Amino acid sequence: MNLAPLLPAGIAATVTFALVPDVIRFSEHENLLDRPGPLKIHTRPVSRLGGVAIFFAVTASLFLAVSELRNVRILSFFMALTVIFLTGLLDDLRGLPPAPRLIAQFFAGAILWLGGWRAPLFGSPAVDLLATCFVLTLFVHALNFLDGSDGLAAGFAGILAVGFASAPSAALASPFAHTLAWALFGVCAAFLAYNLPSKLHLGDAGSNVIGFSLGFLAIECINTRPLGDSRDILFPFVAAAVPILDLLAAIIRRVRAGRSPLSGDRNHLYDALLTRGWTPRGVACAYCAAAAVSVLLARSILQTPRTVTYTLAAVFAAALVYLYACVGCLEMKNGPEEIPAAAEYEENLVVQNVARKNAAHHGATSPGD
Repeated sequence: MNLAPLLPAGIAATVTFALVPDVIRFSEHENLLDRPGPLKIHTRPVSRLGGVAIFFAVTASLFLAVSELRNVRILSFFMALTVIFLTGLLDDLRGLPPAPRLIAQFFAGAILWLGGWRAPLFGSPAVDLLATCFVLTLFVHALNFLDGSDGLAAGFAGILAVGFASAPSAALASPFAHTLAWALFGVCAAFLAYNLPSKLHLGDAGSNVIGFSLGFLAIECINTRPLGDSRDILFPFVAAAVPILDLLAAIIRRVRAGRSPLSGDRNHLYDALLTRGWTPRGVACAYCAAAAVSVLLARSILQTPRTVTYTLAAVFAAALVYLYACVGCLEMKNGPEEIPAAAEYEENLVVQNVARKNAAHHGATSPGD
């Protein structure tokens, strides 16, 4: 049994467990909390700085598990990751319009390109640079849009990371990419302990770091594919088909409604499930099951003839599109007020209120108030 993956995963999980309580306390002390609102399903203020723990856990794991940190390619990864993290953190603290965020994501993609992490799809350096930036931005936004209910983004990304790390053939030829995949799994697995139900959110910093890491792994799949073989190109997109199609569905319905593609709404697939009475935990479990199915399908695509590969990918995509259409994810159907808070959230709110009253009765103060 190969125990090598346990090192980056274990380090990442340990650092996450160590940092999250401090992040929560700091958020409460500084009042850096995500308040309930029309686009939120939580009914109490929750820390939005989970990305701080995510970023430092990933970087710590890579620093401790990777031997050649002075390699120019690896340094370019850390530079790009830092750009993504700082942009997301600034968005969490101050709020940023879409344009600066997109510029930062394309800038991070350019840094990866210059460092040698590329998606050579078209044979033209200029076009392939844009393709690299596009793939990275696609995964960042797909994970950001997925982070709308407890446990979704972390759970799905954790399973997807295992899919990347254990992919057959030469889908991930870089040892550094394998280490990152296992570190990402450890981070996501540990974060779920605090995110289901949520004691803190990923925030844009957290979802962006995770999305960037998955985008990087997707770029590496494309970069290391055998010459003339398109199956490794399909692998990351089939594995992440659910959040990618959710992103595309959001863009379609918002454009059809005359709104910005990056404006918020509560018409995602997980919102439709919540509207039908599912609990956040049930939705998270369903998404994790979908992640496992999509990863298994993506793995099978790597080992089948091309004709079968294209057929499987087309059928899977068509089935997901049909599902999105059936539940109304292509139209502005539900307003924010129609998304019910699940029973466990209401129960948490009642317990918190009782704790506040007891603390006030004993002359104490509740953190975060």
